[in-house]
Formats: sequence, structure tokens, C-alpha cells
Amino acid sequence: MKINTKIKLKKTFLLLASPFFLATFFVFSLSAQATCREGVMIYEVYGGGGNASAQYKNDFIGLYNNSDIKIDLTGWTVKYAAISSEHFAVTDLAGSIGAGKYYLIEEKSGNGSAAPLPLPDMRGNISMAANTGKVILMSDVTMIDSVVYSGADNVKSVYRKNEACLDSDDYTSDFDIHEPNPKNSTFFNDEEEDDPDEEFEEEVVCNGDPSEVILSEIYPNTEKETDEFVEIINAGSNCVNISNWIIKDSTETASHKTILPVETILESGEYFYLEKNLYLNNDNDIVFLLDKNGKEIDKREYENAIRGNSFGLFDIGWRWTLEPTKGEENILKIKEMESEDDVDTSNKVYSDQIYLTELFPNPSQSQYEEYIELYNGTNEDVDLEGWMLRDSSKTGKYIFSESVILKSQKYLAIFKEKFKFALNNSGDESVTLFDPNGKEVSRVEYNGSKKNVSFNLDGLRWRGSKFLTPGAENILNNEPYGKVKIDEDVFENAYADFSVSTGDKDGEKVKVVWDFGDKHKSYLAKTRHKYEKVGKYQASVKLSDGNEDVMKNFEIEVKKFPHPKVKIISFTANPAGKDSDFEIITIQNKSKKKINLEGWSIATGTKNLVNHPITEKLEIKKSQSKEITREISKFTLNNKKGKIELRYPDGKVADKIKYDHGKDSIGDDEVYTKESGKWEWVLSFTSSLSSGQKSIKPVKSIKQNAEEVEQIQEESSNGEVAGVEIVKRENSFVMLENDVVIGKIRISEDELRTNGIYDVIEVDGKYLLTLQGKDSEHYAITFFKNVSSDMNAKINSLLNFL
Repeated sequence: MKINTKIKLKKTFLLLASPFFLATFFVFSLSAQATCREGVMIYEVYGGGGNASAQYKNDFIGLYNNSDIKIDLTGWTVKYAAISSEHFAVTDLAGSIGAGKYYLIEEKSGNGSAAPLPLPDMRGNISMAANTGKVILMSDVTMIDSVVYSGADNVKSVYRKNEACLDSDDYTSDFDIHEPNPKNSTFFNDEEEDDPDEEFEEEVVCNGDPSEVILSEIYPNTEKETDEFVEIINAGSNCVNISNWIIKDSTETASHKTILPVETILESGEYFYLEKNLYLNNDNDIVFLLDKNGKEIDKREYENAIRGNSFGLFDIGWRWTLEPTKGEENILKIKEMESEDDVDTSNKVYSDQIYLTELFPNPSQSQYEEYIELYNGTNEDVDLEGWMLRDSSKTGKYIFSESVILKSQKYLAIFKEKFKFALNNSGDESVTLFDPNGKEVSRVEYNGSKKNVSFNLDGLRWRGSKFLTPGAENILNNEPYGKVKIDEDVFENAYADFSVSTGDKDGEKVKVVWDFGDKHKSYLAKTRHKYEKVGKYQASVKLSDGNEDVMKNFEIEVKKFPHPKVKIISFTANPAGKDSDFEIITIQNKSKKKINLEGWSIATGTKNLVNHPITEKLEIKKSQSKEITREISKFTLNNKKGKIELRYPDGKVADKIKYDHGKDSIGDDEVYTKESGKWEWVLSFTSSLSSGQKSIKPVKSIKQNAEEVEQIQEESSNGEVAGVEIVKRENSFVMLENDVVIGKIRISEDELRTNGIYDVIEVDGKYLLTLQGKDSEHYAITFFKNVSSDMNAKINSLLNFL
């Protein structure tokens, strides 16, 4: 399949051709020595998808590019056949495979409930045998690589022993049997070191609503089959990623499906078309637009295709036009009607430009206020005698039994007192307009209706509006809008954040309904959700302003929790004062990425551990540390011995430590920390520090008597302290002018600390003592947030001296 792409004025063109070739049976030659080859090769084949005990639902073929250049896969194919057969099933490839990258081709799925594959780079429909088969990689008519396999099963794949190069042309030497390991083009080796100098292109994130990508033109009845085309347009306001979407006809024949290339982005208002033999019938057919998962996005049926005419979407609906406009705005050009004198009145042709424009099914007052509105899009007046309106029931219909003139370019409202049948307020409903020959001319479908809100055609789609305009041009509300933000990575059994910032230019209040795709919903604009199983979920958020609903659909891929490497590096079990307020556990992030401990837990105890969830966001950058306190996890630590476990959200243990202080209780502010690879108890002025951060922590308490308190109060000069340096001399401290002495510790500007009686605080550049109480035992705290590591060392030396 040949693909050429060019972009001009937001128009995207793809010209596709499908060369087919006859594959003959091949023979493998054996070489005495394995060589290291470059280029694209087959690195894995798995045919057990969906079978009993299978790990994955789909068969797959994996490619690897062992070169330093990006390779275009246009015109490439993979082919599969049974070993004894020469009849190959073919999957066309598209896009490209980067240097040193993988390319995953998903094939047919089985009936089991196994896990889905990672997002494939291409999808095919080949049903492969689990045990034996042969696979060929072709570039046009040139064989690039091939594999004959046997000995695999439902739970094993055929895997190249060294996917980087090994190739002896002997598949028994080059390949091995083991558990399947599918890798797509986004696969990243966690063991690779980050290159700080490497530059990355900013990833384009498209949050557009896929449902706003619609079919816009179909060209089925052409002189040459290769001139057929199908065109789509992004009618939304944001770009949409249409990679691996599918365009097909009404059959299920694999060759009648065309898969769009990877990395295909459709901007707002941009056209995209496929021109090739799409196998469209020249009379009647249906064209489907499906997303990458096979979900129907849009479809359009056509009848009695006219040679040389395309079927296009216009403000007045779908019409045949003499002027096809692939990749451009549609132009309506219709052959002039014959005069009535030249037409057999028994087979009269009626205009197809009479169409439904407004429905009002749910008035707050009388049901007779319901109405259906028509519009005449022709340049002539039309007599509606013999025309018919029908709803979805078998009996609901209204026939214009007498002459009713609908003037050119004018509207006409028909109220319920005329058409009689009831328009449903809930459930599925439809209204269809038929011409006197019984041909469907216009149709609208809806599911449920809001009170005092009408449905209006805006040219492309039906929308709700609180402005009722029977017999006049429609007036529409502004749609509610919202920007959706979802965690980039969503993991099994771990909470993920979902938020949408909403607005409405009419000032209407916007209500939010999240559907997470797992039978759970939320009605909050900012919410959290936890998926219990790995897999892909079709989720959505609905924004409603009371007049109409805007639905934003997206796919959530839930992955297994990655279990990043983290370590407990210290803890304080018995801080001076009230333990429960100041117990601390310090965690270090040993992984290569930033992590968030929200949803993790701390388990503590002596025998039976009690789990304490971490209830707030606690992000730790790679190689840095942070402290966990009772503010975010309600753990308690025994003052003699115990166990501590840090657990992942899925319950597995990330790190654990067991401590035993012996017969004596742990001293006030003793810290259990790992120094030089060995755990030991230390008495530190501060507990372990997070990288770049200093926190308020307990230190050794100092007991003061009443006389010393009074002396401090007298000498502190109303709490203001002049700072000088500390000098150590013969086991005592030099008394310098303006020092304030507390027991054996003097407060100075260079060594700001708190003692058992006072806290030292900084106010407007001055240091003040704050009285805590007399005859009390109190711990001191460090308050100076930017204290340097050198100061910490001096403080520890001071405490050791005391």
C-alpha cells in the first residue's frame, strides 16, 4: 500500500495504492556462522492470542530496526501462512520505524479474556497458528526477513535470541521459545541512563472529541476504481489523533478495510481523505468510520450512486454533487431538473432539499406546544401535499393531505395539533420526512430530551437550544466547554487524578459527569479514581449547561504498577515531647523518575503490622528524600522495638526495616539511620534532611531551673538577642558582651538554636526568645530554614561536647 502525504492550508491528502504480489514458497539457507545484520528484522512471533491460558488476547508480530536511521515502511507488508501452504494472509504496514526502535503489529484476537496488547503501531486481521507457521517481511516485492517457527504454544512466543543483530539464516539457531514480550514504537528501556544533553521534541497532545470527526464526502461511482475516495473532517475545536482509525464499507472483508497511518493528527477544521480502490459499490453501500478499537465514530449510507458525482455533506444535509472536492470544502452543483412537461408524473422526482431543522419534544406547559420544523433549501416553492412525517413507532405518522406551500429558503413549523403523534421525552426517538414516493429525505434521531429545550440543526449536527424559533432561523446557545486533565500514567490499584476546568459563554452553570468506563461515575469537576484491573477503558466526561450536552471521550490505559525503587533511610521513634506529633520516617527515591507516594502506605507494629495509607500528595524527585509524618499517614512507632514497611498501592513491600533497642527504651530524639552502610542509633541535633530542604525537627532537650529562667528573662533585654560567635575554651564558653547564657549554651547569631526554655525566632532581622514555661523539660527546634550543612556539623559537635 503506497502512501504519500502532503499538507496545504490545513488539508491533508493521502494517496494509497495496494500492490499485490504472488508469494512462492521459500527455502532457508544455513550459514556456518551467525552474523550481525542491520536494518529491519522480525524479532518476535506469537500465534496463541486469546487461546486457553494465553497471556494476550491477540496474535502479534514484532519488528526491530537495528540501524541508526529511521526507515519508511510505506509499501511494506507482513505475510503469514501455514508451513505447508503457499496461500499467505497479508497485513499492509504504514508509517515508519525509528532507529533502534520496535514496531508492533497486532493481528486477530481469540475468544479468551486475556490482557490486551500494548498500543500497536499497526493492526491486521491475520489468524495465526500458535504452534507452527511461517512469517515473511516484504518491502514491495523484496523479501527482507522471514521466520519458520514450531514448538511455540498458547503461552509461548518465538523470540530472536539477540534482537539487536543475530541472524544466521537458521531460525533454529536465531530464535528461542519463551513468554511473549510485545514491544511497540514507544518502548523505552528503563536501564538506559538519561542523557542530560539530549533534546526532546515536545509531544503534541490532542484532547479533541473523537465524535466530532465526521465523514464529509464519498466518491463511489468513478470511471477508475482507484479514483474512489472517502473524506473526513474534524468539526471540533481541538485536534484529534486518528492514528490507526479504520475506513471500511458494509462488508467484513479484511481487504475492504483501510487503516490510517500512525502519528496522524487531524487539526480543527482540517480535511483528510483516502484515495484508492475502497471497494465501494456503484449503487448502494454504507461507509463506516471506526476508531482504532473498532468503535463506530460515524457512518453514512448512500443509494443510487450517480456516475461522476460525489455524495457530500452540506448545510442542508447530504447531497449528490457534480463537483467532487477531495480535501477541500464541498461545492453543491446539481443537474437542472427537467420541466414538468417532460417528466412522467407517475414517476415524479421530488426535491431532496426539504429537511428537518428543529424539534421541540418537551414543553413545560401543554403537550400541544410540541412542534416539528421544516426548511426549503431550493430556489423554488415546494408543495408538501403527499409528503409524510413519521416517528419511531409503527403508528405515528402525519401526511400532508392538502396543498401546503413551503416557500423557497423559508421555514415551516407543524405543531402537535396537526401531526398528533407524541414525541418521546425519554428513550430513543426519531423523526423522518418522506416524499410522496416514500423516499426518505431527512431524518433526526435523539435519546431523551430536556425540558423547554429544542433540538436544532446547525448544518453539521443537531444541538440543543433554549431559544425556541418555530418557523424562523435557529438561534443556538454557546456550548459548554472544558479542558480535561488526567494523570499521564494510570496504574492498577493506585488513585489517578481527573479534572476538567469548565466554562460557558452564556454564563450557564456547567454540570460534570465522569464515566470511567468501569461502571463507576463521578459528578465532581476535580475527582480521583482507582482502577482495579489492568486494561484499556473507554471513558468520557459529559458537560451540561442545561441546554445541551458536550461529550468528551478518551481512552484510559491502566498499567501494572511499576514498583520504583525507594528506601527507608532513617526514622525517629521517640521524639522529645508528644511522640505522636513528631515521629518521622524519611524516604529516599532511588529511581530515575519523580514519584508520588499518595496512595502508598506505612505499615508499623511489632508482630502484626497495621497499615496506614498516605493520604496526601507527596512527590519526591529522583535521588532526593522526604519525610513522612502523622499529618499524612497516621502511623505510630514502638519506643523499644518494631517493624516498619513501606508498601506500594498494590500492597507489595517497597522496603522494610526491623529495629530493636534492647532493654532500654529509645532515647529522646534518637534517630535510627544508615551511616556508611550500617544502621545505628545516633543523637542528632536535626534528623535527616531532604535534599534542598530543612524541616522543623526535634533535638536534644535541656532542662532549666527557675533561677536560670529568671536570669534569662533579665538578661534577654525584653527578648531581643544580640548575636556573636560561639568560642570554646577549656571546657567552658567565653563570656562576650551581649551574649545571653542559658545554662551552658549561649545564643549567638552564628549558631541560632532553641533551648529547653525558649524558642528563638527571627522578626524583622532580629532574634527573639519566646518563653515556653518554667521548670519544664522541652525540646529545641531548628527554625532557620536555609541553615547550611556546615552549621549542622558545628551544632552536632556542640552537642557532643555537652
